[in-house]
Amino acid sequence: MNEKTWLAVKTRSESTRVELSDVLVIERRARKIFVATTDRLINYYDQLRNIKPLLGDNFFEVYSGCLINLDRLDSAKEGILYFDNGYELPLSERSFVRAKQKHYAYYRVKQLRDVKDIKAAREVDEPEDY
Repeated sequence: MNEKTWLAVKTRSESTRVELSDVLVIERRARKIFVATTDRLINYYDQLRNIKPLLGDNFFEVYSGCLINLDRLDSAKEGILYFDNGYELPLSERSFVRAKQKHYAYYRVKQLRDVKDIKAAREVDEPEDY
């Protein structure tokens, strides 16, 4: 995937770029795209098909037209996704179950990678017994 670190955004009042690491949710409503970041909500005219190729594996489509950044998702409980800055996204039961499963699987894989990296680092740091 052609992963970028930012998203170009043009609204009526500004032209800017949004760091993808700051993005919590990208949602299509009617013909507009709404981007919730750590500190603001931006809406502008675009199509998700133009945005999706720019995103990495950390973005997951919870339902048609709504992508979440799994790196910023803190927890999922009782039908609501909670992001690390306090932002909340309520979901239908079906979408919530999919998001919760993906959240767990995503972090489980990251956890296993971290364990492998730690073990590999320990093997390099610890001299062999002679």
